[in-house]
Amino acid sequence: MNQIKIAVLSLFAAGLLFLAGCKDEEAKEMNLLSIVANGTDLSGAAVEKDLNGAVAAEDVPLTAVLTVTFDKPVQHESVEANVTLTQNGTAVSYTHTHSGNAIIITPDADLLQGTTYTLAMAGGLKAEDGGKFFAVSREFETEGHGEVMPPQAANMTGYWKLDGNANSADDTQNGEEVGTSYGNDRFDFANTAAIFDGDVSLIEIPDGDQLLTQSMTLSFWLKVNPVGHLNAAGTGPAGHFVMGVGDLYGFFIEIYGDFSAMKFTANYKKANGTGIVNDFFFNGDGGSAGNGGWVAIDFETNLTPIGGLNGLLNDKWAQMVVVYDASKRKRHLFINGDLMETDNLNNAPGLEDVTGLFFDDSNIGETIGNSLALGFNHDRSSTHWNGETWGNYDEPGSNHFKGMMDDLRFWNVALTSSEVMALYAAEKP
Repeated sequence: MNQIKIAVLSLFAAGLLFLAGCKDEEAKEMNLLSIVANGTDLSGAAVEKDLNGAVAAEDVPLTAVLTVTFDKPVQHESVEANVTLTQNGTAVSYTHTHSGNAIIITPDADLLQGTTYTLAMAGGLKAEDGGKFFAVSREFETEGHGEVMPPQAANMTGYWKLDGNANSADDTQNGEEVGTSYGNDRFDFANTAAIFDGDVSLIEIPDGDQLLTQSMTLSFWLKVNPVGHLNAAGTGPAGHFVMGVGDLYGFFIEIYGDFSAMKFTANYKKANGTGIVNDFFFNGDGGSAGNGGWVAIDFETNLTPIGGLNGLLNDKWAQMVVVYDASKRKRHLFINGDLMETDNLNNAPGLEDVTGLFFDDSNIGETIGNSLALGFNHDRSSTHWNGETWGNYDEPGSNHFKGMMDDLRFWNVALTSSEVMALYAAEKP
C-alpha cells in the first residue's frame, strides 16, 4: 500500500513540475517602447516628435509618419483591427507596414492644423509569438492653428486661406497670382499668409462681382508694411489699395499712405436700378452726426489716444471686418473685433433709398473687369484710372498694397456685432 501511495505522489509531483514547465514556456507580454512622428513642418524643416512622453506632444507635423516600436515582433494580422488613429472620434484612414518590432503608420492624407489626434492600440494586438499586449492610447496635437467654424457658415460665399496659394477653400474660385509670395502669418507659421510687394503683386479671383450682394460681410487679416512704399514722384508715402472689384463700379478698400484715414468705397443700387458711389470713410477722430461729423455717422470711435489708425495698422496684424445691412441701410467697420464706425444711410442725402451693394459696368465706355483683385483696386483688364499715376496698375508708384494678407472671407448676410466678436476671438493669435 505504501508503495502505491509513493507512486501516486510521485506522479502528482511530476505533473506539477510539467505544468510549471509549461507556464515557464508561455509567451511573455509585448511592451511598447516608443512612438515617434517624423515629417516636414510648415517651414519645410524635417521634424521628429516623441509621442510617448509623459505629456501629449505638440506641434506634430501635418505630414507625420508614425513609427510604433515594441520589444518584440508584432503579429501583422492583428494590427488593422486593433490600431486606430482618430480625430474628435472620427477615424483617420491610414496604411501600415511592419518591420521587425515596429509598426509604421502613414495617414492617407495630411493631418489638419491645430488639431488633437488619438493613437489607440487595443488589447487584441499581439506579438508574433502570441504574447499579449495591454491597451494604451496617446494623444498629440498638430502644428498650426485649428480650423475655425465661422458664424453664419452656411451663408459664407467665399473663403481664401492664402496658405501657400490663392485657391478658395472649396476649390471653386482659385486666384491667379502675379508676383506674390508667402510668409509667416499672425501665428508665426511659415508660408501661410500672402505677401504683396507694393509694386506688382496681385491676386485675381474670378467672378468677384458675385461676392457683392445686397447685404454683405467682408472679413480679412492684414499687416501693412509702409517701409519704402513711395508715390510715383517719390515725395511721400503711397496709399494702399488693399482689394477691390471694378473700383468705383463695385467696391475697393484703401488705406492712406500716412495712415490718416481709410475707406470702403462701394457702388450702391438705388430703388430705380441706378448706382450711386459712396465712401465709407473712417479717420478715427470720434466725430459723429452729433458732434461735428458727417450727418449719417451714428458712431465713430476716437483713436487719437493711440495715435489713430497708425497705432492699429502700421506693421501690425489686424483683423478688419466691413458689414453692410441692407434691411437697415447701415454699415459698420470693425477692427480687431471692436466697432470703429456705424453709418446710417437713411440719413445720407441721395442714399435714403439704396437697396444694397452691386457691380455695374454698363454704359461706362471703358473696360471694367469683374475679378476680385487682392493688392489693387481693380484687376489688370480694367482701364479705369489708367491715366493717373496712382491708379494705373502698370505703374510701380501707384497705390499698390504693400504688406501681408490672410484668411479672407465673404458672406451674403450682415454679421451682428456679437458674431464679429466671436469670429475675432476664434481667429486671433
